[in-house]
Amino acid sequence: MFRVRGVTRVFPSRLAPVHALRGGDLDVRRGELTAVFGASGCGKTTLLRALAGFDRPDAGTIHLGDTLVVGPGAFVRPENRNVGIVAQEGALFPHLSVAQNVA
Repeated sequence: MFRVRGVTRVFPSRLAPVHALRGGDLDVRRGELTAVFGASGCGKTTLLRALAGFDRPDAGTIHLGDTLVVGPGAFVRPENRNVGIVAQEGALFPHLSVAQNVA
């Protein structure tokens, strides 16, 4: 189970800060299948990276089950979360099958 509350992530930029996430909330209960979709640049990858622990939000909380993994005074490292993500593009070889890419 994931419980995300108020997750915010801002990236610095030369022109103006880029707000990748603004107070995002999400609940995914055990056994549910959830899709995250939206326009390019809306924060999908940033949210998934925060869930996996690859990116640290600037504000908000993330619970995995009953464990607070991101929040005030808490940050569980990615290797201790047992969460992974697979990129939609870039890391796969288009000439290989799914099984061959996984292998």
